[in-house]
Amino acid sequence: MSLADQIAADVSQVFLNTADFAVSVTVTRRTQTTEPIAVIVGSSQFQVSNEFGFTQVETRDFSFDPSEYDFGDGAVLPERGDFVEDAGFRYVVTPPAAGLDFYKLDETRHLMTIHTTKTGSA
Repeated sequence: MSLADQIAADVSQVFLNTADFAVSVTVTRRTQTTEPIAVIVGSSQFQVSNEFGFTQVETRDFSFDPSEYDFGDGAVLPERGDFVEDAGFRYVVTPPAAGLDFYKLDETRHLMTIHTTKTGSA
């Protein structure tokens, strides 16, 4: 076994597969729903200003492979107003404050994260 193979074998035991943390959600846009998408659930906190000062805003974030954001005609970008259903709750895709994006891609464009807010039960 080469040194490179040995290092790869050793490192593979250290890093966890993202599938170990993934949950399955669906996304709805108007009358269309995606197939289940494997996502990593997280959260973000933003401090935004308004007429009363600063407010702390927390979003529920879903990170996934952008190619899976597909309503049947190929992958599309998220839109404000798309709904994510997760564990019996419904979240709307929305920016946390005016001027902030509601989705972002990582540098390699292999992972997309959307910001959502809870709207109630699914």
